[in-house]
Amino acid sequence: MRPFEAAQNAPLPAHNSLPPLVPRSHTPSQHIKSASEKRDKIDTEIETVNGQLREAKDDKRKGKEDEKFAAALEALKRHYPGVQGRLVDLCKPTQRRYNMAVTVAAGKNMDAIVVDTKATGFECIQYLREQRVGTATFLPLDSLKVPAAYTAERLRALEADGR
Repeated sequence: MRPFEAAQNAPLPAHNSLPPLVPRSHTPSQHIKSASEKRDKIDTEIETVNGQLREAKDDKRKGKEDEKFAAALEALKRHYPGVQGRLVDLCKPTQRRYNMAVTVAAGKNMDAIVVDTKATGFECIQYLREQRVGTATFLPLDSLKVPAAYTAERLRALEADGR
């Protein structure tokens, strides 16, 4: 008998003895689903890392801007004796519990620069324009209007009445 005929006449192996081509636990649809889940997880991680990178770049840019502004403020103090400094640096309560009250009372002017006169403020604005540092709010002490004492007393009286 020839080898070819022997192979033809040989008994066929049992169906259970053959290894499956695809494991039964991983059908093509399950494989696609797991690959899709892995891809979604990786995409989420990439978005997180990109967000952190954007924040780091923004912090770096803001840090440079803050340094440049701080240097400009120091130059303003040297050139113009009427420049007192930023309100946030000048207004520090003695007790920490008043920090929030001071911040709320000052509002958007917390980062403003306190100067003695309007003229000093105008000179400082011109200096900032020439140096291309940016913009700033100035609070000239000669033109600030303080509420009268009776106004504060009237407000306290209203509060005591419960209105």
